[in-house]
Amino acid sequence: MSLLLKFRKPLMMDRLPVYLRQYRLILNVICEHGKADLCLQEVEIRQISDCAHLLEKLTKSLVSCQKDICRISLYLLGDILHQYEKVTLYTDIKMHLNNCIYNLISSCDHHAVAYLMRVLSNASTDLFKIMYDSYKKHYRFTGKV
Repeated sequence: MSLLLKFRKPLMMDRLPVYLRQYRLILNVICEHGKADLCLQEVEIRQISDCAHLLEKLTKSLVSCQKDICRISLYLLGDILHQYEKVTLYTDIKMHLNNCIYNLISSCDHHAVAYLMRVLSNASTDLFKIMYDSYKKHYRFTGKV
């Protein structure tokens, strides 16, 4: 999927709903297989974590298409937060999904953040507030050295 976005960017931006459906499918599979309830071995956790890292790289390449993604990124944020609400993930996997959230927050404006605060469920809103405060504190570019 990342190669399609890298080499066929205009084509993929025209077919963004289909592309994002596959993105959500990959996210669901990673969260379903990365549950902390499953008592996985270290090798299996590493494999799922590698898949989550590839999803993180895919998210970073999606965010690079700022003009097309800025309206959609808040829905992807809602999907990831909904997965956080449903399942408990291993920390190695959750770290990569957190980085996906921070990348998507960078493409949102303050109206999108306010919209997310209103429409998310209570648990997701609390998670998003914590993630957004962490983003503002550690990840947001402020121009200071």
